[in-house]
Amino acid sequence: MGPHKYKIDYGNTDIFKYYKKKTGNPHKLTQKKYFDIFEEFIAYVKELMLNNGFSYHMPARLGNLHFYKYKVKIKLNPDGSLDKRNLRVDWDATKKFWAELYPGKTIKELKEIKDKPRLFYMNKHTDGFRIRLKWDKTTAYYKYKSYYRLKLVRQFARQVAEVVKSNPNVDFMQFDPTGIDYKTIRKLYNVQ
Repeated sequence: MGPHKYKIDYGNTDIFKYYKKKTGNPHKLTQKKYFDIFEEFIAYVKELMLNNGFSYHMPARLGNLHFYKYKVKIKLNPDGSLDKRNLRVDWDATKKFWAELYPGKTIKELKEIKDKPRLFYMNKHTDGFRIRLKWDKTTAYYKYKSYYRLKLVRQFARQVAEVVKSNPNVDFMQFDPTGIDYKTIRKLYNVQ
């Protein structure tokens, strides 16, 4: 039996109701003003993370958010061909290439062509590194940590790509998953 996906959605109204219940709304904020402040804070944190390599320590021991870079490992298959499983398709360049390779073909005709060549991102502007957001839960302290996931919304993912392309020298931490001793990290932060 594979992993289950549980979708539990809470909207802005639910979050604002929780805030009012928990604090009593001492500043008499409207829902709009509350989320204006929230959005301004999030924009500030994103700016620090994207342009300064800032690691955001979430409150209530929810863990840390930070961007890290990692080297894409280029591998070959046993037959000597390129193993493309770790590579991301550059769809923009691929579609332009197909237009040159198959001139005059419609989208429907292109779909019928099997094994069309695809072009891949090689991340030359970042010296072969990819950038990814990590929710580090090693220091988090709450139940059922493994059930929670964090996924960037498309708008934020595009902002990340834009920053990396325009300023590839931002000092994101380099991540190497080998050799991490999580027991030592938990002791260091006094987390059980």
